[in-house]
Amino acid sequence: MKKLLKILLVLVISLPAIIFGNAEKNKVYAKISGDYSYELIDDESAIILNYSGSEKNLVIPKEIGGKTVKKIGYGAFAECKSIETLEVPDTVISIENYAFSQCSQLQTMNIPDSVVSLGQYAFAGCNSLESLVIPNGIKSISYGAFFDCINLKSVEIPEGIKTIGGMVFGNCKSLESIDFPSTLTSIGGNAFVHCTGLKSITLPEGVTVLGSGAFQGCLSLEEVQLPDTLISIGQSVFQDCISLKSIFLPESVTGLGYASFSGCSSLKNINIPSQVTRIGNATFSGCASLENIEIPDTIVSLGDNVFSGCVSLKNIDIPDSVTQIGNSTFSYCSNLETVKLPKKLGEISTSLFRYCDKLDTVVIPNGVSSIQDTAFADCLNLRSVIFPDTISSNGIGSRIFSNSPKVVASVIEDSEAHLYMRRNGYAFSLINTGLNLDKKELTLNVNDSRKYVVILTPYTIANNSQLTWVSSNPSVATVDENGVVTALTEGEATITVRNINGLTDTSKVTITNRHVPITGISLNKKELVMKKQTTSGLRASISPSDTTEDKSLTWMSSDNEIATVSSTGLITARNPGEAIITVKTSNGISSTCTVTVISEITSVALNLTAITLEEGKSQLLRATINPNDTTDSKELTWKSSNPSVATVDQNGEVRTVKKGIATITVETVNGKKAECKITVIPAVENIPIENVTLNKTELLIEEEQTEELVATINPVNTTDDKTLRWTSNNEAVAVVENGLVMAKGVGEATITVITSNGKTATCRVTVTKKAVPIESVILDKHQLILKVGKSETLVAQINPIDTTDDKTLSWISNNETVAVVENGLVTAKAVGETTITVTTSNGKQDVCTITVFDVDTSKLEALVSQASAIEDIYTKDTYAILEIALKNAESVLENQDASQVEVNQAIADLENAINGLIERASQDLLNELQTKLEECKNLENDYTSEEFLELKLVIEETERLLETEFTNISANDVNQLLTELEEQKDNLLLLAARKELNTLLINANELLNGDLSDYPEDSIISLRSAVAIAKNLIDIQSKDIQLIQDATRNLNSALLGMQKVNKSDLEKLISEVNSLDSNKYTEVSWNALQTKLQEAVIIFNEPNVSQDEVDHIYNELLSVVNDLVLKVNKSALLSVINFAENIVNNIDKYKPNTVIGINEILEEAKNINESNLATQDEIDEITSRLVVAVLSARLDPKKL
Repeated sequence: MKKLLKILLVLVISLPAIIFGNAEKNKVYAKISGDYSYELIDDESAIILNYSGSEKNLVIPKEIGGKTVKKIGYGAFAECKSIETLEVPDTVISIENYAFSQCSQLQTMNIPDSVVSLGQYAFAGCNSLESLVIPNGIKSISYGAFFDCINLKSVEIPEGIKTIGGMVFGNCKSLESIDFPSTLTSIGGNAFVHCTGLKSITLPEGVTVLGSGAFQGCLSLEEVQLPDTLISIGQSVFQDCISLKSIFLPESVTGLGYASFSGCSSLKNINIPSQVTRIGNATFSGCASLENIEIPDTIVSLGDNVFSGCVSLKNIDIPDSVTQIGNSTFSYCSNLETVKLPKKLGEISTSLFRYCDKLDTVVIPNGVSSIQDTAFADCLNLRSVIFPDTISSNGIGSRIFSNSPKVVASVIEDSEAHLYMRRNGYAFSLINTGLNLDKKELTLNVNDSRKYVVILTPYTIANNSQLTWVSSNPSVATVDENGVVTALTEGEATITVRNINGLTDTSKVTITNRHVPITGISLNKKELVMKKQTTSGLRASISPSDTTEDKSLTWMSSDNEIATVSSTGLITARNPGEAIITVKTSNGISSTCTVTVISEITSVALNLTAITLEEGKSQLLRATINPNDTTDSKELTWKSSNPSVATVDQNGEVRTVKKGIATITVETVNGKKAECKITVIPAVENIPIENVTLNKTELLIEEEQTEELVATINPVNTTDDKTLRWTSNNEAVAVVENGLVMAKGVGEATITVITSNGKTATCRVTVTKKAVPIESVILDKHQLILKVGKSETLVAQINPIDTTDDKTLSWISNNETVAVVENGLVTAKAVGETTITVTTSNGKQDVCTITVFDVDTSKLEALVSQASAIEDIYTKDTYAILEIALKNAESVLENQDASQVEVNQAIADLENAINGLIERASQDLLNELQTKLEECKNLENDYTSEEFLELKLVIEETERLLETEFTNISANDVNQLLTELEEQKDNLLLLAARKELNTLLINANELLNGDLSDYPEDSIISLRSAVAIAKNLIDIQSKDIQLIQDATRNLNSALLGMQKVNKSDLEKLISEVNSLDSNKYTEVSWNALQTKLQEAVIIFNEPNVSQDEVDHIYNELLSVVNDLVLKVNKSALLSVINFAENIVNNIDKYKPNTVIGINEILEEAKNINESNLATQDEIDEITSRLVVAVLSARLDPKKL
């Protein structure tokens, strides 16, 4: 738990305080104009340093002290609580760090497109701001620019923005959605951290990087669309996005940062892209709803705590590509039932499965050399851990099974694991030679189930497909083909497993019907006071501790804005306030803890830390308390170190007194301080400007000419700023810059010069038109090809268009037999070439070369006839090209103006179209391809993805072909794919045949390398012969599938013929027969037994005898034994006959009623006595009846 707490503590992001820079950075010499303090950037522009006014609707002036406002300085308007609306002038190009931070009443603002730079935290803490339009001139948004604007609901980000810096919109809790520009490429760290109202984001294509914590703590974020260009997801990017249920990561992603999805308690579906090779620490820790996740075989390592606290995770299959798993990676996965560890794993790390309450069995891969401390500690229902003998000496750490009361280790005798279990008193069972169940005894409650693992020595986990499972009492417990035993009713059963080689093992299962319900739950704390951005763990105790109900717990917070709670009870304090943390058991019993989150003052900062002022001036200092949401009192105390130099009131208003230095200190209630160094200099005598004059009051100039006006300021020794500002009231006529007048167009304009204190002088400027001669004439064509008899007009353009010269033109042809021209209209007369010349009134000329031709269309006509006769049996596209070429050729033939070039081009196009025709696939051929495609697709489940890959590629190519319009599918393409499908199918069948043969070969070799004493010699010879044939085919990599299949059948038949001959029952029976006493049986039955016994002995001693022959002779011998006839004893019968005859001979002396029937019984007894076939039972039975008759006879005293 301490390890998990430590990691989660690291993950908590503390939102930054808004702290102004150091003294050296802000050391300025301030000029003051009204409510503004400013500093000159250059002779013409200024930066605003501070504002001490209280305007609600603030319009920042374009000029201060006669200087253009170009920049809003560091913290200039910070903590201005009065401003509700803001208008920034279009002269401003830069708004610097903290410029408007903590303007808590600012609701609306207009930032012009002239602004190209927004500084860090420029508008941070503007709590009343609801909407925002970022200027078009901004290309990147600086760190924290709009941080903590908690009521900001809508943002317009212009196209052109490439980067959104760190913390830009952090803690903007009301922001529900945002449209990103298509130009965006990266989002900085914590850019949208704790935007708890943000519900969905769609990032544009082009974004490659998400910085650390970019969307951390976005508690309402439900939907995320990531672009295919994304490469890196940084540390904690989506940490604690507790409403996010599903996200798809594009294949372009190559890295997942530390804790990138940690605490996403609702996340159920996520993929890991195939380019990711490592999963970093805590990536999915606390994802309480994550039930399963597929780890691709590109992953080579899992960091610490990757899945820690994933309480819904039930099964995990780690691919064999993974060689390293970090500490506590599956700790607190309280519902994890099964895990498959990779074959190449070298170490079981510290606390890897700690607190996995439902984990039943773990198989440690062969090759693991060390197991670290508490690896399986606190696993209350862990029953079996199977250890290899590869663990090095002292390679097992301390307390690996601490508080895991049910576990029994399966170990190899004298291995390090065996020695460790003995030294530490842990229960264990030895892995014996042969077949071993991991659980020798198992106690289950009714309706529970557990899975067995079967180990084959030396250390192989048996495949269930080669095992047979049997329950001795299915009414109590059943077992399925996968070795899962299910408890049905109270009682006991024995589970037996047998492999194909006849090896067996058993496990005793005891079923109880014990139900102990959960009756209560308690927390170790009922109340908890926490500082903001800290964590604390709650511990829940279920009563009674031995409950049989599900011990899974559900944790929830009444207000996730105040405090959140993880699936393991770890609370994170987020914002000041009170929240109730509730823990609930699986049967609905709950307990609560009241959490109060406080926020202490951590610092205080001033908007200025050093300033130089003249005597008698004032300056308002503004203090910013951090954090803004502190629960401490915000009362401040202001002090001056030297009130004789500068004083300060309790509102931060500084007044300078005399030359010197004083330090102004502001202090919070908990002793946090900030200082500003005030340097006071002597006041300077003021000589104002009285007037300004110009050297000219009127000016006459021609268009495009310039002339300089000279201004004179009076008096010359003024102390005012001597900067002048020049304006024109009609810039279409004349513009002015620093007194230089430039004529633009005909008309009048007034030029005005203005001093820094508003004094003016003017000059009236009259601009006249400038003469414009013709400079050139340009024809629209300089080459023209005409067919005999055709005409075309040439168009001449005189330049410039606004020339003041005569625009009359003259035209002439130098060979009128070829072509003539009139007012630009050229008419072709005969084949040849001539030049047309156009001349302006001032002699400017241009020429056009005229070529006259006639054409030959005979070849084109023949091709059109050929193409028209072609039937539509070709692909749609190639036939369409033919139709287009044919139509174009016909148009050329119909066009009387068509040139020979056009005719030749039409011929070439039509010939290419005819030659490019591709035969279309028939419907029968397409049906054949579709059938073959389905046949091949049905094979996929029979092979691995790697084996099926080549055929799959051909299948995908075939599907793409069939998805195209059928009229565009060529017969050649279909035939090619049919061939490729058949070839790849045959390759798979060959592969399957080889695999089947190889599997049988492995089984056969294992059998032949074992104890063969119980197998018939001829079956061994047969198997070895089959093995030799199979091995040869494998070694030469035979591609003859028929030979391979024949060898497979032969080898399988030989294996089936390898049946162990069990003669033990026959041996025992022979031994029993030899122990019989011949004197007890009749001669006939005894002789028959001896004959059959000799046959049995021969069979028993025969080495090549089959099991059927052994069983047959056993049954025959047993039958003869059962038919043995015991010799009879008639002595008792003979004695009774003598008594009975005496009674019969003297019957008149007996009472008649006591001797009834004695004669009949006596006669029957005599017959049996004389019979050689009478059995002992018959003799005993008649003897008994005759005895009764004799004893019943009574003498009659009267007749004696």
